[in-house]
Amino acid sequence: MSNQRAQGRKMAILAADGFEEIELTSPKEAIEAAGGETMIVSTEKGFIHANQHREHGDKYQVDLSLDEAQAEDFDALLIPGGLFSPDALRTNDKAKSFVSDFFAQKKPVFSICHGPQVLISANLVNGREVTGFPAIQQDLKNAGGIVKDQSVVVDGGLVTSRSPDDLGDFNAKIVEEICEGKHERQRDSVTAWSREENIPCNCPLLLEGAFSCMRLEPGAVQFDIGMAPDNRECLLDLFGCFGLALAFQRLDETRHGPPISRIL
Repeated sequence: MSNQRAQGRKMAILAADGFEEIELTSPKEAIEAAGGETMIVSTEKGFIHANQHREHGDKYQVDLSLDEAQAEDFDALLIPGGLFSPDALRTNDKAKSFVSDFFAQKKPVFSICHGPQVLISANLVNGREVTGFPAIQQDLKNAGGIVKDQSVVVDGGLVTSRSPDDLGDFNAKIVEEICEGKHERQRDSVTAWSREENIPCNCPLLLEGAFSCMRLEPGAVQFDIGMAPDNRECLLDLFGCFGLALAFQRLDETRHGPPISRIL
């Protein structure tokens, strides 16, 4: 009976072309060996093609497209890594929404290697203990994650690992977590900011390029932004969400644009 302890549990596997094959097949087999069910979800129906690092792997049938899949129909989510799959998913709004729904529903989420890049783009790692492929560990830190360089990190339903070398530890933990069920801790990742409820999505400022933040003196911060004057009202709307007082100040035409001083 112990070998069937995940019976009745269903895990979604979110992947796109260029996923690392062993990072999908090995956890899939572990859940199924424990009596669970798995389904592959992708951006559209058909087949997705695996990589074996830089070589081509097999192709896999997609069970559900993101238009069809609903987090409430599953007990857990797996996001494999790979050189290309996470990049395709992290720029897909439906994929990010699908992932966020698992956190909102307090369900376990498992990710390995480059897979946590999807969590970064969905704003779901802030304050959470995580790991990932060494090349993305700094990205996880920049996103607010508490990074640990170890084979598997478990934080209240969120399970992450670094690479295929860690699959033994990773698989053992994901079976354990899917059997445990929901974790209240998962809700901590879902905030108003992560769902961008307070950010005006049509704000032209957000498309105008990078900005730098520089402390001028105690109590003041200057944002130097390349911004057209017509976008100032939009900027006020954006920062008004946080109750900030903004004062505009004209600079020389050779500057990238007017600075905005925020008095804290």
